[in-house]
Amino acid sequence: MTRLLCVLTLTCVFVLNGCSNFSTQPSAGIQWPDSLAEPASLIDNLDAGVITYARVPSPGAWISAPKNNAMGSLLATDANREAVTALLEALRQQLAPLGAEGATAGLLLDRLRSPLELAVRLPQDTAVTGAEIQVSARLDFDSRVAFEQQLSRLLQGQSGVRQLVPATRDAPGRLSFGVVPGYYQFDPQTRRFTLVAGFASSAQSLAQMGTVANPEHPALKRQAELEDSRYGLYLWANTAAVLPQLTAFLPATEVPELDELGLMNTQEFALAMGTRDGRGQTYLLLRGANGPLWDLSLPQIPSTRVKSLGEPDHYFTTVIPDEAWVRRLASVSDWSVRDLNRLTDKTGLSWTSIVAGLAGRFSVIADDAGSYLALEPGDADAFARLLDDFRYLGYTEMTAFSTPAGSMTRLQLPISKLWLDPGMPATSDWFHRSQDSRGWFYEQDGIWYFASVPQVLLARQQAAPGVSLANWSQQDNDQPTVQFVGQFDSLIQTNYHYYLEGLQTLAHILDTEIDMLAFPVAPVDQLPKQSRASLSVTYRGDTLQATYGYETHPFDPLQGSMGGVAVIGILAAIAIPAYQDYVEQASLYSDI
Repeated sequence: MTRLLCVLTLTCVFVLNGCSNFSTQPSAGIQWPDSLAEPASLIDNLDAGVITYARVPSPGAWISAPKNNAMGSLLATDANREAVTALLEALRQQLAPLGAEGATAGLLLDRLRSPLELAVRLPQDTAVTGAEIQVSARLDFDSRVAFEQQLSRLLQGQSGVRQLVPATRDAPGRLSFGVVPGYYQFDPQTRRFTLVAGFASSAQSLAQMGTVANPEHPALKRQAELEDSRYGLYLWANTAAVLPQLTAFLPATEVPELDELGLMNTQEFALAMGTRDGRGQTYLLLRGANGPLWDLSLPQIPSTRVKSLGEPDHYFTTVIPDEAWVRRLASVSDWSVRDLNRLTDKTGLSWTSIVAGLAGRFSVIADDAGSYLALEPGDADAFARLLDDFRYLGYTEMTAFSTPAGSMTRLQLPISKLWLDPGMPATSDWFHRSQDSRGWFYEQDGIWYFASVPQVLLARQQAAPGVSLANWSQQDNDQPTVQFVGQFDSLIQTNYHYYLEGLQTLAHILDTEIDMLAFPVAPVDQLPKQSRASLSVTYRGDTLQATYGYETHPFDPLQGSMGGVAVIGILAAIAIPAYQDYVEQASLYSDI
């Protein structure tokens, strides 16, 4: 059980480990040697009838391929290669007694030299029983005999999968997945394993699989937008074709509920975890039409015009919806305009004037001036009128002041006056007055800046901010609905130390020794000073997309609260050299 747990831990860790990014080197790319790690290839030749595609990363290829980010020089050492080689050898010894489980883990960790690609082909107007599953991967076997031996060990004791006929040079092998037939082949020249399974599968369909290029397949086009390395995790589905097939397997009471929400009208789904343009990213995308899920998408708002004083430590921005969106929300919620009016009747303001004044883009910024808010209303005059209405009705008190660079207004929300009972004792008066909210603001070019103290705003007025937040946050690319970008003190040294701690822990689990003193000290003065993480959500039109970017692994922002967790160090191992000697492996494949 301990050995199997170790296998699962290593597999999960290696998969997450491959999601490293290059935030500190935006123009960097991953230099993957095909001799060690072949990229995905089936996706270039998908049949038009393929409705689902999945790419599962090769853990060994991700780890062994040389990287060129900030961790590369720290981990590209003989000490690291020898330590990882020792751990792998110890792992193989632990896997040996595990039978089929050990063969499976060995296949994933030691033999898989490309992503494992899976596709489901279901031509239009074909029943689900006509679906065909297609599988393709490059496996590190130098002969068909060696592959068949591993396959035999893998299927040992398996009741659900049986080998009917082994593969030969002239004919494919045959498998049975219960009552479902399957055909497979292994080519020792290209080391490519292919398989088709399904009631409609045949030796002919296996031979035809992936032979015709299809640059127009939507899975391939979407990949170019989400994960362009061809090594990362990637899932894609034509949900308009998949969901109708799944309704028969869902409880009858759930289908109408999902349909009412609009989930059954989803047309496309995509999930990617890998790199794009040399940066580590995780993406989730849904596309559809009709139903509350799609009717409530938010309006498109232009990119921010705010400039910060120096690069900010963090930046958050969100779209505040307009009146049309509020009316759609009310309609979906079975509200009426009368219900909306009742919400604001007692305030003396109409809900339409409040929404019209606030609609636009709201941001929170922390830069060299300090922390402050910025509001870019879509209708500047409407917001100015809203401020005047608040003051006229007594909800705010405002006092204007002149400053060396212009003017500024003190804003106070007199909560004590609005709710204070005159008959209460003086101590209660002090308490209520302490609840009053105070702040300062000024307006410039249709943007209102708010801060708790005037010095923050004075710094902005006096220093002329020059960093365009739209460019700095790459907001111009798709104008996200919600976005957060944060910079942190460099995590490279921390990740390196966590990685070494992880090696120690794995060595103890596997009962082997590694030379920890041979690893170099991290040269702090040569490492990047800042690390960046970002999260954005685009919810507009027919698209819902979430994007998460990070420095070296997805858990970067959590490291301050996860100190001492050794496994996190393994996640940071983004530049581990080949488990076996690089030259030996390259030589092994040189004749292919």
